[in-house]
Amino acid sequence: MSSMYSIQFSKDARKQLNKLDKNTAKRIINSIEKLQYSPREHRHSKKMKGYKDNIYRLRVGQFRIIYEIIEEKVVVLIVRLGSRGDIYK
Repeated sequence: MSSMYSIQFSKDARKQLNKLDKNTAKRIINSIEKLQYSPREHRHSKKMKGYKDNIYRLRVGQFRIIYEIIEEKVVVLIVRLGSRGDIYK
């Protein structure tokens, strides 16, 4: 059985999460927690094209979460999160 990944947030991602309303933040956190078990195979997750091999995005409604898988530390680092229209800028 593979190891469970720990979840870490960048300073920017933490700040963005704290700005969201309580219900939206809760939905996002619930989805992020599921990444601990299988960060590459979450059903709303996709590998990002044009980035390093370990950068993915997770869709939660109109929000997107950009995360990096750091294998050697068994960590999922939440890099950015925001609305679909703003996240890729």
